[in-house]
Amino acid sequence: MTVAEIIAERKSYVPPTVLEALDWFPDASPVTILPSPDRHGYSPRACATQFPKSRGYHGDKITLLNADVRAVNDHVDDMKAKYSRQTDRPVLENIVWLHEQFILPLIELDIKWHKECVFFLDLHKKPAKTQQFDHDVQKAKTVPMGTFIEFNPAGKANCLWHSEKTPSMQYYEKDNKVHCFGCNQGGDVIDVVCILYDKEFSEAVAFLNK
Repeated sequence: MTVAEIIAERKSYVPPTVLEALDWFPDASPVTILPSPDRHGYSPRACATQFPKSRGYHGDKITLLNADVRAVNDHVDDMKAKYSRQTDRPVLENIVWLHEQFILPLIELDIKWHKECVFFLDLHKKPAKTQQFDHDVQKAKTVPMGTFIEFNPAGKANCLWHSEKTPSMQYYEKDNKVHCFGCNQGGDVIDVVCILYDKEFSEAVAFLNK
């Protein structure tokens, strides 16, 4: 698929996978970004329980991932200089789009996951605080999702995880959760607050318990 074809189909185009995007634009990123396999195997809480001595590992990963963010941003600047001519604008637009929609969000997801692992590792060292935090988490999850998102009569709203014109994020009142059928992302009200207000998990819990 050519750049012109991608641009022509942009409005109705189903976003490619990261591997497809990188295949189209091999010079678009200085790093090969894939979702961390760790995140698919364990939640941050489970990871802290299974690997109680892994704090150093998570700290190192956060440092490396932050370096990746800087490298990607520097690379975008390099690409802007490389594709500075007007005729190169379609290529540049798609490279920037790739970074904003795929590369950086995936790195940021990994950073968030490792930070939450560190949080739970520190929390598990203090049993009394762990019990109180568990109580706060359960209480936070009961805050109605409608407090933060306006759903249409069918219980749908525009997705928080990707841009769209037609609502594809469905609200499930019984579980107080949302799920997007466009990008397959979703979560509970804590996840929603994390996205809307750019908060860490613990910050979102505290916010919802006010």
